[in-house]
Amino acid sequence: MILTLFIITLSSCSAQQVYKGVQASHVNHCYLYPYEQAQECLEDVNMPYDEYERRREEVLEENKK
Repeated sequence: MILTLFIITLSSCSAQQVYKGVQASHVNHCYLYPYEQAQECLEDVNMPYDEYERRREEVLEENKK
């Protein structure tokens, strides 16, 4: 049981780290645009991981139907 919880925690942590890495890459990409477009891009990119995960789960549930 403890091993299972550890593995779940580890995989969740890794997914969040990957998300943050991709997010950082997208932020850098946003700065390639002119100022106004960069600001819009940054607003889209700055979604917290919990929100991303919630939306992801919604999409997965919709695709099951």
